[in-house]
Amino acid sequence: MPLSQTPTAVDGAAAAAPATTPCEAQARTSCQRCHRRKKKCDRALPQCGNCRMARFPCSFLNDDQQTAAYPIAFVRSLEDKVRKLEDELAAVLKNAQAAARSDTMLEDQLMEPSGLEFPVLQAAVDQSPSQVRPITATTTLGDELRLLSLEAAAERHLGSASGISFAKLTQAVLRRLTPDRADFVFHKELEVESTQHLLSRSPVDLLGSSLYHGFDSSTAFHHPFFCGITLSDITDPQPSLADVQLPPQSHLQHLVDFYFAHSHTLYPIVRRREFEETLGTILSNPQDPAAQSPLWLFRLWMILAIGSTTYCSVALCEESESMLYYNKALGYMEDALGYGDMPFADADDEDIDATGIRQRNPLQPSTMAVPLHLLRLRQLSSKIVKSVYSNKRNANMPISEREAIIYSLHRELLDWRRGMPFPLPDTHPQVPHLSSNWYDFNYYMQVAMLYRPSPLFPTLDQARVETLGDAAGKAIREATTMHRQQRFAYNWLNLLALFTSTLSLTYATTARPENLAVVLRESKAIETLQLAIELFDTLSVKFSAAKNIRRMIEEIVARYTEIDSQA
Repeated sequence: MPLSQTPTAVDGAAAAAPATTPCEAQARTSCQRCHRRKKKCDRALPQCGNCRMARFPCSFLNDDQQTAAYPIAFVRSLEDKVRKLEDELAAVLKNAQAAARSDTMLEDQLMEPSGLEFPVLQAAVDQSPSQVRPITATTTLGDELRLLSLEAAAERHLGSASGISFAKLTQAVLRRLTPDRADFVFHKELEVESTQHLLSRSPVDLLGSSLYHGFDSSTAFHHPFFCGITLSDITDPQPSLADVQLPPQSHLQHLVDFYFAHSHTLYPIVRRREFEETLGTILSNPQDPAAQSPLWLFRLWMILAIGSTTYCSVALCEESESMLYYNKALGYMEDALGYGDMPFADADDEDIDATGIRQRNPLQPSTMAVPLHLLRLRQLSSKIVKSVYSNKRNANMPISEREAIIYSLHRELLDWRRGMPFPLPDTHPQVPHLSSNWYDFNYYMQVAMLYRPSPLFPTLDQARVETLGDAAGKAIREATTMHRQQRFAYNWLNLLALFTSTLSLTYATTARPENLAVVLRESKAIETLQLAIELFDTLSVKFSAAKNIRRMIEEIVARYTEIDSQA
């Protein structure tokens, strides 16, 4: 499971703002000058409005540690600017190349041929009009990754660590799979009824249930993050929250157990013993003052909401129940906040009494061992992004210094993997991070992130390409193992992680200079990509974007298989 667990929400105000209002990124904290002067800071990047008005150098200009929230509208405006500059540059290069070379040499340039769509249209014309014909559109690996990364969290789409440039590079490398070294084209197919089929129906048929039966599904929001949200989900009246009752005790206990097995091991913010005592009071005597406490009612419904959400991510259940619990919890939030802060639970509080701290078994890890180990992984991931993808000194570094950075980070990843808490808590068989496969999956994910083409190493030697392919393939296999153990979390972050791993494996397989058929047999890339197809097929139940990704990988595997059979 990837590291960040809180995707950035779309800024509705920014998305709805007029085109004349510029969208800006906002820092998460005030600048140093506004903080010292106790003035309200607008936190605009690259410098705040107060400093800009005073013509004073804002601390944001020199702060490389500052994190920010980027509205999707802001990122799209940046993309528009980059796209215009790329078009202008492409036009200049095209004119220069036309003057220097003959037209027969232009097809070797890394540009999309203008006649690429002709075979697609011709294939559609050749079909019988009475058949159900697909409308075909072309797409690329970069387009799919852009859609997947941008629509859910803008931060994942920014910078060289996003993988967009790497996806474009992988798309270019796939030219090796085509006989004439032309672009490897992926097709999106949307099955629709032909015009002849519609016109053959009577007006009664057109106005009957055959046309409007699927109206609810046709008005679905086709969003790669939220799949299957229909118009009726918004317009249908929702049940009153006052009528929402606690679920049956067996189901309630299941959600509570899963919360403490999954989320509590990551964020220990509630004392389980105290919570279970209060829960028993609520169930046995609902009129008890403790059972009427807004603070405990807020905690109870929020725990049910989180437990239901995390379980649904593993079991691929629909999440209407968790949303109902969440809305119920929000009804108590304002009164609960009046009780003051809700501090984190003391680590290992079961070993603390009035006389002091009881000695633990030295072979038994602390209950804080897992969250601390995961925190260390997040720190390593940030370090890789900063040192490999965001280091401004990359262009001026000698090769030896660059190799030292890679070696040091790889050593830290090895130490992290070898330092996994052992034994892991055995609280629930479906919790992902309570399995050693989860730690292997994240280790190989970070190794692939470390060795793929980056600003630190734009070009890779054969050893690095082999390391990249090995790490990406093992990450996919570990994810498949968790999938078959019913431990894999089918969330957007894992979908993005699997797609980037698949890109890394495809690049590492196709870019190697050896005979491609030999590489395919030695690396078992076809078998590994078939495992990835299995995962994307399962993820497509929840995410519509996974369907397109699965189809693209199937086309690559089909070409790999053809090359392997011809050898």
